[in-house]
Amino acid sequence: MPISMSFRRKRVQQLIARDPVEVTVYPKRANADASVSSFTATGRLAEIGNRSSTVLLGQPGEQPVGRTSWLLTLPYDTPDLDQGDEVVVTTAERTRYFSVVFAKAYDAKWEVLLDERD
Repeated sequence: MPISMSFRRKRVQQLIARDPVEVTVYPKRANADASVSSFTATGRLAEIGNRSSTVLLGQPGEQPVGRTSWLLTLPYDTPDLDQGDEVVVTTAERTRYFSVVFAKAYDAKWEVLLDERD
């Protein structure tokens, strides 16, 4: 028996409601096109681990450099996101800045892979 779209969307909303965060997205194309502006959305942010890279031609004893990757889940009706967009997440504890590495829209949600910026 197939699962209905309304059921899938409801499940995504329940997932987000467990640990919601407010995010502000600044599209990379906003600087070039005045008709494109930032938007806010409520989603769920989850740490998914480190992506490490090695230092090319590094000196002996240097350690690999790693970045923490995050997964942002947003509702299906969120405006389009693209690689390179900037995302700001503000919580009671702190403000974090991210860059969109990959964004995919599904029928019931958006999944966005983020790299934390300094």
